[in-house]
Formats: sequence, C-alpha cells, structure tokens
Amino acid sequence: MALYDILSKATPAAILAILLMFLLKSYIDSNNKDRQNHEIERKEYQILVADVRKEGKEREIKLISQLDKYNKSLQQNTESLKEISKNMQAIPVMQADISYLKEKVK
Repeated sequence: MALYDILSKATPAAILAILLMFLLKSYIDSNNKDRQNHEIERKEYQILVADVRKEGKEREIKLISQLDKYNKSLQQNTESLKEISKNMQAIPVMQADISYLKEKVK
C-alpha cells in the first residue's frame, strides 16, 4: 500500500516520471537480455565455424594422404609395367632361340 499512498499524493508529473522510470527500466532490461542472447549466439557461431574449419583441415589431410598413397601405387604400377614391357620384348628372341634349339635337336 505504500506505493499506492505515494501515487495518490503525487502530482501528475511525478506519476508520469515514475511510469517513465519503470518503462525505461523494462526497456533497458530487455536490451541487456537481447545483448546477452546475441553474445551467446555469436560465441556458438564462432565455435561452429572453428569446428567446420577443423573438420575441413582434417579432411584435407586425409585426402592428401590418400592421394600420396595412390601416387605411390601408380608409380609402382608404372615401374612394373616397364619391367613387363622389357620382358615382353625378350619373348621373340627367346622363341627364336627355342626354334633354333629345336632344329638342332632334330
């Protein structure tokens, strides 16, 4: 009842001033809450961006590792094919030698 007694004895200007104070306090509290919510959202967004960047780096490292493995395997296959090619060039010579030896044996 104390507030009611003060309001009943106060002038209209004082009542308006009190109402204005309550409105300003409500407005300031609302802005502070919005600012805090924005700060929380900003921090969560920063964490999300950091996580996405970290995941991207990890994927890049894995892809580079796989690419290196594939390059090594390709290089080994190329070397094997070169050796097979050399061996295939020797086949006609070996066939000629076999034919010559067959003729000698007969």
